[in-house]
Amino acid sequence: MMVFMGLQVATSFVSSRVAEFLTPLPVSSRDVSKILLACFVRIFDIPLIAALLIVPLAYGVSYCSIPGSLTVLLGVVITEVFALTIAVFLALSFYSKVVRGGGGSAWRMLMRLFYMLIWVIPMFLMYMVTSFAIQMVSLMKALTQASHTCLYCCIRFRSDSLLH
Repeated sequence: MMVFMGLQVATSFVSSRVAEFLTPLPVSSRDVSKILLACFVRIFDIPLIAALLIVPLAYGVSYCSIPGSLTVLLGVVITEVFALTIAVFLALSFYSKVVRGGGGSAWRMLMRLFYMLIWVIPMFLMYMVTSFAIQMVSLMKALTQASHTCLYCCIRFRSDSLLH
């Protein structure tokens, strides 16, 4: 999910060409790199912090295991680095090959349209999920109650059949 969400945001970050605006300023290249890193981290800070805190904490509370929580934390860090790397790589590729790709043949134009649609679909899906979140919660509640009722009936039927 981070890759799809990151693809949208990272493409906007890459296409804004912030580095080109910062380079002429009387700032060292190391400071420009720090500024760009801070901007990039700020874009993803809430999902990164939430994943870094919630997942290991939930594991630690569920299984009462500190070493397990640390292992999960390491896995979350590796996953986040991998997801952000893929998001930036795909954003660079998308921006350089699809968005900025000039004219060309009809095949290239068709492929560009196809990639643009693929790029937009995750945003529509995220909008759909957030729009129907309340209905999904009530649906999950109804399904859970139905499954508990079904499980109760199965257990009761099984115990009744064993008694007779």
